[in-house]
Amino acid sequence: MELVEYYSETSRSILVYSHFEGARLVASPLGKNGANASQRQHPFSIDRDASIVFTGPRGNGKSSLAIIAGLLLRRRVIDADDHFTAKIGSSTTFKRKYGAEKYLAEQLESTKSLLTDYEKDCVIACGPSITAEQCRAFMTEYKRTHPVISVIRPADEIAAYLGLDKGKVQQWMNNIHGIYLGISTFEFFNLPETWKEATERSSAQERLESVLHHRLVTQKRVQALQKTQTALARFLTAALGHDATSLSHTVFPTLYPALPEHRVYSNVVCIPISSLVKNEVDISEIPAGADAVELVFDARNIRSRSIPASGILSRFVAEIRHFHGVPVIYHVDMALTKGPDWTSYFDLLYQGLQSAPEYLTVDLDAPESDIRLLSFKSGRTKIIAHHQNTTASADYWHSATPVEQYQNALNLGCDLVRLVKPCDTMADNFACMALVSKLTTTTTANHIPIIAYNTTSLGHLSLICNPILSPTLLHAPTSPPDPRTAPPDMTISERWSTLFLLRALDPLNFFVVGASVQKSLSPAMHNAAFHALGMPHIYSIHETTSLEDTKRLFTDPNFGGASISLPFKTGILSLVTQLSPAARLIGGSNTILPIRHLPDLHGGSSDPRDKKQRHRAGPVAMLYADNTDWMGICACVSRSISPANSVNPITAALVVGAGGMARAAVYCLMHLGVRNICIVNRTVAHAEALAAHFNDVSGDFLSEKKMDRRSHSSSSSPRERGNGQDSLRIQVLDSVGAAWPGDFAQPSIVICAIKAYDQRGSTALSFTMPKSWMENSTGGIVVELAYHSPETPLMKQMREETHLGWTVVDPVEVLFEQACSQWELFTGSRAPRKAMWQACLDDYADRMNQNDYDSM
Repeated sequence: MELVEYYSETSRSILVYSHFEGARLVASPLGKNGANASQRQHPFSIDRDASIVFTGPRGNGKSSLAIIAGLLLRRRVIDADDHFTAKIGSSTTFKRKYGAEKYLAEQLESTKSLLTDYEKDCVIACGPSITAEQCRAFMTEYKRTHPVISVIRPADEIAAYLGLDKGKVQQWMNNIHGIYLGISTFEFFNLPETWKEATERSSAQERLESVLHHRLVTQKRVQALQKTQTALARFLTAALGHDATSLSHTVFPTLYPALPEHRVYSNVVCIPISSLVKNEVDISEIPAGADAVELVFDARNIRSRSIPASGILSRFVAEIRHFHGVPVIYHVDMALTKGPDWTSYFDLLYQGLQSAPEYLTVDLDAPESDIRLLSFKSGRTKIIAHHQNTTASADYWHSATPVEQYQNALNLGCDLVRLVKPCDTMADNFACMALVSKLTTTTTANHIPIIAYNTTSLGHLSLICNPILSPTLLHAPTSPPDPRTAPPDMTISERWSTLFLLRALDPLNFFVVGASVQKSLSPAMHNAAFHALGMPHIYSIHETTSLEDTKRLFTDPNFGGASISLPFKTGILSLVTQLSPAARLIGGSNTILPIRHLPDLHGGSSDPRDKKQRHRAGPVAMLYADNTDWMGICACVSRSISPANSVNPITAALVVGAGGMARAAVYCLMHLGVRNICIVNRTVAHAEALAAHFNDVSGDFLSEKKMDRRSHSSSSSPRERGNGQDSLRIQVLDSVGAAWPGDFAQPSIVICAIKAYDQRGSTALSFTMPKSWMENSTGGIVVELAYHSPETPLMKQMREETHLGWTVVDPVEVLFEQACSQWELFTGSRAPRKAMWQACLDDYADRMNQNDYDSM
């Protein structure tokens, strides 16, 4: 209660509305007739090049976060303390000569000057000086045009860093937390790198490592601060729209549409915040297939009123981004509240906005002026207009009321609308679905996505068929929910299996196709994923040496997709009508999707990845080719490279090989922003051909990346602003003994894309790194792609020379990551990674134990 009392003694205008007070606003584009939500911009607007400030008490990690943000956004990083020290010299000497009061005055003036002088394109770390009373008016003005991010860190972490008592540190943090919120725009919870990581090892992993005792196969291995980098990238994207996700290993064009409110049959896992506070729910256990997570705050619980303002909400949001990378919906539940206190309600909403959730709900029963102001000031957070009917009449869905509520949400500037009522009869479900169909097929320009369903057990059908963001449960509630307001008890897998049972969706056949695929690990992974989410699809092996033979599979009405293996990755392009940019630029495909012209898809997207095309049988009109080989490599590089080696204009990489996987490797490096690439191959002519190919297409690649970022983000990409070098340099090395090019930095990324065996047997093709190519002062990563061999010469070399600071990515990790991306393309849903990882390790351990790959 001390925290609540502290807040009650502080001006609400500072604590509650600090996110928006005096924000520089542009004229609202919303009139009484509303506006197209997909075209309008929220008026809370900060210039894209405004400097970003990280602040907080000592030991919270703000300096490290500033450095990481600078690397992600290609910005100059300035530490206010270092800047002040450089100006006055020794602080001890200065205080002795001029006194502490003069020191503080000079420090405050230095901080103000720094923030004023470097107000564009910088990331600044500021310590406690900006919380001084003399500086608060300045900061209130400054945050109107600049994002100021208050950083929170667990008290035990700060205590350990500063060598202080944890209890005293916690009390100190409680006392100053409100002050930092008052001068900040957003709040970021800095999770420690070891936050709730599982320590137990699966039986499959233990069995595999007993067979391959020299290999540490772990999906979770990352470099220092890599998880923090990924979480911060997601936060910057959600809060400010910066295109900082290019280094995040989960961001690939596999889920389409990208926004869950446009993705048919998307699912939301609803979690009461009170359950998280009581440790009844573990965020790391959120089930596979979730498109978003909704944090539900019960406004009736007075004891919990301090949660949004205490930093706990920011912690939960950070955990969701840390473990899952899915959007967060913040919902303050006002259902069954007698005489709602709307002032306190909006206090909770504004406090929640400081955690930068992707979505926030607002009760449509609230005063319209407050809703309009919330929408006006919501920044990049999308507003879901929510209406919970507890006493709606039986003919509610047939009446004009829901249409009026929908139109009202549109007029108030909301981005989505959610209408819910208790189910009285089974006919209620059909009436609900009819209304949704009517509103989603409207031809008017002004419309927003709608979520609508019935509660009580009788309302299951409407919930199953609700087209977007249907609520699901993590597990059965510990106490019986109120049937009038709680959605039916249903998990994600139960919803999917029911959709197939209702024949709303069709079971399909998937294949791995190639000349030697009998020992492929793909069937185990894909079938495990289908089973985990309740999808009755079947993934089979089709081994053939004839490309013509594949046509029969691809034209079958129940064809769902195919994984393409050697020798068809290039030849398959002759059978397809559309190619992804990656497949076109790489010149090969490992993923084929059918495109169908179904009667009910006439109003859908023309993008072949559209989820409306998935899980549907029927005549195949054409084929679409994509490539996930590069995604598998990219995921592992992104996850494993340290912030010290983050890609910058001088970053150099080495690709070993010149075949199809080498092409995917070069494309991956280009995607990550690497512009200095060396290629070495046994046949130099093949390496030269590979270099010539990408030199030819590099201009198209850079143009497409720039257009793609502009179409998906309101903020410029760091690379669009220029990084000193945007042209691609590819150099071929004549041999392994060649000198590393003098005008290239030492490589920090090495991708070995050669077979571990030749075509005549199991003899390893020997490649090891010359010491003269491993002189990067911060080490680097080696990505090995040959998973058929127990240990390649390169892997053995890296294992024996770990003191050089290099990390090896196990080839089975790359295989797993590309399979996850491929599965998402096949289904339009997030891959159940845990199930696929376990299946991958199980099957791989069996095959290695039986020496299955010796005869390949």
